[in-house]
Amino acid sequence: MKIKMKKVSFNKIIKRHTLILCLAITLSLISGFSFSQNPADFSGKWILDNSKSSPVFANTTSIINITQEGNKIDLEIAQNQKDAKPTVKTVNYFIGASIGSANPFKKNPNHKETTVTMEWGPDKQSFIIKEIKTVFAEKEKPKESTNIKVYSLIDGGKTMTIKSDDTLPAGSVVPENERHTLMVYNKAK
Repeated sequence: MKIKMKKVSFNKIIKRHTLILCLAITLSLISGFSFSQNPADFSGKWILDNSKSSPVFANTTSIINITQEGNKIDLEIAQNQKDAKPTVKTVNYFIGASIGSANPFKKNPNHKETTVTMEWGPDKQSFIIKEIKTVFAEKEKPKESTNIKVYSLIDGGKTMTIKSDDTLPAGSVVPENERHTLMVYNKAK
């Protein structure tokens, strides 16, 4: 019995092995990418740590209850500042969305328009809320203010930080030292 050997060129062998190697590398990168890109879970009760937060929050108590389902993040924020009435507000975010409010009364020259965008940070261990407000007043140039808040988890999810940066129009009454703030929250046990 004679066995016939098929003649295969060296170039074909190299091409085939290179293709298999590229496929294996691509698959390993895709699987590694999906594991590292799972968004952080911000769910839980968070209590403000005044000693680690910006001085402007020294006389503030704040508790944030967060419920998160994938890209939907709901916050219930209870705050009490010295010499002020306690407040509770609920905020709903959907990461990846952009919402805006325009003036429904176009004839009114005095109005405000707001646009809010929400997105995950590059490592998905943070989310970013960007709010742009434009105030239109009769016989004046529109005035725009921007607030960017970055919510991040650190210490293995035991601590949440909220960095807030405001860009305000000239003549704003908010002092410069209160335009860039840090709030540090500890997760309740």
